[in-house]
Amino acid sequence: MPKRSETIDEINERTRTEISAAVQRVKEAAQSGDAKKVAALDETTKALIRELPANERNGKYAQLKKAREAEPIPAGEIEPTADYAAVPEVSDLVSQGTQALVDGVNLHLKASVTAREVAKVILAMRVRLPNSAGDPDLLSEAFMTRAAAHDMYTATGKQLSGDAYDVEIAVGKLKRSVQNAMSDVRSEYLRSLDTDKEEAKRFKAIIKAAGKGVKPSEAVAAHYSLPLKGKNELAREKYAARNISASQALAEAESEMDDPVQKGVLALQRAGDRLVEVAKTRKGELDPKVKRELKTHVDATIVNLTAVSRELGEEIR
Repeated sequence: MPKRSETIDEINERTRTEISAAVQRVKEAAQSGDAKKVAALDETTKALIRELPANERNGKYAQLKKAREAEPIPAGEIEPTADYAAVPEVSDLVSQGTQALVDGVNLHLKASVTAREVAKVILAMRVRLPNSAGDPDLLSEAFMTRAAAHDMYTATGKQLSGDAYDVEIAVGKLKRSVQNAMSDVRSEYLRSLDTDKEEAKRFKAIIKAAGKGVKPSEAVAAHYSLPLKGKNELAREKYAARNISASQALAEAESEMDDPVQKGVLALQRAGDRLVEVAKTRKGELDPKVKRELKTHVDATIVNLTAVSRELGEEIR
């Protein structure tokens, strides 16, 4: 039976939820002092707000303005209203992750083993801390989720002996290894929800909303737009099934896991930022012929993007 189309009310409700999450991300970017990120998120959030009925927009714009103007929080400090220490077990997990990282360096343990162990600890933090929608923060969107991980890495650096530069390099390498391991660890966790009923209870509302017949793993993965197989898992399968190098298998796996829409949006943002930078800082250095050529390309791109925007708007209506 084909899936029914969403009603206007359902679309608006989903948009409101997305706006709430987006406003929270703007606030967190402002608190972290990342002006570029604030500007980029501000534009995408405004685009979401424009999808709402006209009578709802002003209130959302006011919320966005307030988030945009949030005061930066000094490095290492935690937002008082987002204290992860108040959430059971999280502080213990921060200590556990710190110890695993320190042991990994001091005992010269295999980096991939330490990375998996720490990735599991960070994931355990995420499922205990809520995102802006009140669901487990699997994507680490909330300020206090990122603050917990930040404090873990900071504490690790303080406990390691040696030259400050060498310590920072060592912690940075481990952090990248943990980020690389997280894809597989998170996918394994998602699949475990089909058999671990206690853990699945954390996502009770999400699983219930997915309806009968949908596996917990599939419901949660779909809700967060996450794959049920990790990047390295996919790469290993490709490597085993085809006569290709490990690096090629990993590259293909990474490409498959990338969201093409997100990649396109990021590419547009980067190109736009670069053009603005050139126009503002180097226009006096450019040859008139180069300026005309650049302007021609920019004008053509604006025309094309305007047409695409109009088509997308008609599809949404």
